[in-house]
Order: sequence, then C-alpha cells, then structure tokens
Amino acid sequence: MALLPENSDSKSNLLRKIALNIGPIIPEINDSSWNLLYKITENTAIGSTKIGATGLTGLTGATGPSGGPTGATGITGPIGLTGATGIGATGATGIQGPLGATGQQGATGLGATGLTGATGVTGATGPQGATGLDGATGLGATGIQGATGDFGATGPTGATGAGSTGATGDIGPTGPDGATGPQGSTGATGNIGATGLTGLIGATGVGGLDGATGATGPSPILFGTGSPEGVIAASVGNIYINSSGGSGTTLWVKESGGSNNTGWSSK
Repeated sequence: MALLPENSDSKSNLLRKIALNIGPIIPEINDSSWNLLYKITENTAIGSTKIGATGLTGLTGATGPSGGPTGATGITGPIGLTGATGIGATGATGIQGPLGATGQQGATGLGATGLTGATGVTGATGPQGATGLDGATGLGATGIQGATGDFGATGPTGATGAGSTGATGDIGPTGPDGATGPQGSTGATGNIGATGLTGLIGATGVGGLDGATGATGPSPILFGTGSPEGVIAASVGNIYINSSGGSGTTLWVKESGGSNNTGWSSK
C-alpha cells in the first residue's frame, strides 16, 4: 500500500485516518484511488474525524458478456516433495457414504492380438501322485446293455505266474449241451439170470360185461345177373347165383382173390 504524505493539512490527517481504517481491507491503493480519496475529503467537513453514514448500495450492473473460450489446460507442474508426516492423532473414521452407481462399461479396446509365443520345452514327467480316494458312486440310471461283441482271437498263453493260487471262483453257468456222440458198440450179452420164484396165483377177476351183439355179416349167397368175375366183390367161400345163367353159368363160388372182385369159378 502507498504511504500517505506527511503534512499538517487537516485533509491529509483525515485521509490518513480513512486509509488506516480501510488498509486491512484494501491490500494496495494505487494513485487513482488516492485521487478518489482526496475528492471525498474535499466534500467532508474539516475538524471532524467522523465519516457520515454509508450510502445505499447501488443497483448491480448487468452481467457483462462472457469472456473468450476457456484457455487450454496448462501443463501439469512437477509434483512437489512429500511433506513430513503429521503427528496429530488420527481422526475417527467417517461413516461410509452410499455406494455410487456402477459406471458404464468402457469400450472394448481395438488392439491387435499378440502373436502366440513359441511352445516351451516339455518338462520332465513328475513322480506319480498318490491314488485319490474313490469318488462317490453316481446315481444315474443303468444304461441299456450293449450287444455282445464277437469273441476275439485267443491270445498266446502267458508265462505261468509265480503268485499263489487264488481262491476258487464261483461255478459258471452250465454251457449248452454238446452234440450227441456216435453210438457205442453193443456190449456182450450178459448171462441169463436165475429163474425167479413162481408168484402166487392171483384171485380170479370179476367177470366182464357181455359184449354188444355184433352187426350181421354179409350174406354168403349173392344174387345177380351175368358173370360175377371182375364185377362182384366178395370173400372167399361166398356163392353167387346168376339168375340169367344156363348150364355151367348159373352157380359161381369165390375161391381166391381175397375180398376183391376176382377169383370166381363157375360150377
């Protein structure tokens, strides 16, 4: 702040008092501000150290037009040295504020995928780990049994093992019957055994019912006209009389041929 000139003028003394009162408020007073203060003192009564009441605040002027566009952001200055850590007591932790809304996911980067690195040399096989515990038995439904595959060719017999004989397994199911072998030769006839004792005569059985009367058999004498040979079937011994016959052709006897129509002989 500029210093007030030293003189004995009453206006200068008044101006000095004003400067002392507003000095803490106005850090620096330029020459134009001093001229304004002199004009104030010209209209102020000499011999009094009091200033009249502050006038009413004038109306606020219209807001001036906005300034030019915002200047470019300046380069960030270097980070200052870290100050010494304070030794004051740690304040109580404040109440956690509510979680902010999740921000939108950033756009996926467009960087090219890097080339696949060369395959590393396969490491040596590590020792076999301990056998794990058996897993729990699954609960899935039993699948349908697949069709029985063809029997594979019999492999060569392996060398006889030196281990002890295992327990006898359960008897397998009976296989299908083999084909019947050829019949063996008849054995020699054995000796006739001794005749057994004659059994007791059984009691006489109850008499059977009389059989039904049989049907009347064919008549042994047959009648007709003409020769019976090759026409009339009859049994041996039957007689045939030809009602239209003459001497030597009336009486016929069945002498052969069974029960057919031949074997007739005229008498």
